[in-house]
Formats: sequence, C-alpha cells, structure tokens
Amino acid sequence: MAAASSGDWMAHNQLVDCYRRLVVQIAYRYHEEGQDLMDLIIAGNLELVAAARRYNRDVDGPLERYLAQRIDRAVAARKRESIPIIDFRPLLDLLASQDHRACT
Repeated sequence: MAAASSGDWMAHNQLVDCYRRLVVQIAYRYHEEGQDLMDLIIAGNLELVAAARRYNRDVDGPLERYLAQRIDRAVAARKRESIPIIDFRPLLDLLASQDHRACT
C-alpha cells in the first residue's frame, strides 16, 4: 500500500485490480433500467485509479473506506448527469434508406 502511493506503478496497478469488484458492486447499487451499467463502472474505475494514486494513509484513514467513498461519489455524480440511452439506429436506418435527391 505504501509502495502504491509512493509511485511504484506495479503496486499501484495491483491495488487497483484488487478493488475493481468494489467498483462493480457500487455501480450495481446505482444502476436502473434504461441506464448503461458500463458507463457507471467506467466512472467508478476512473475514480478508483485517481483515488489510489492520491491516497495518504495518515490523512485519509482506512484504504477501503476511502476508496468506497470516492467511488460512490463518482458513480452517483455520473448517474445524476447521465441521460437514459436512446437507440437512434432505427431512425438512422430509415433516413439512410430514403431517397434524398427529392430534398435538393
């Protein structure tokens, strides 16, 4: 843990890998129908990497609690700003199939 915060990238990557399951668990809590779960997981993973890099044992307290709080905040923020997914492929297919010469 000390090695990860002091800049040892192998230790940092190992630490991040150990907590990826936590990201998925938190993302599942915020996931609702019509929302992309992967979007929440990506937001959580980005925060996990950043939080693992910034962690300071003397200031931040227990590692798992610190990471969980940071990931939770990031996933919640992503959920608030996300828009339900709308599939525009049928509309694009329809437009592509129409003859556009009549429009010019």
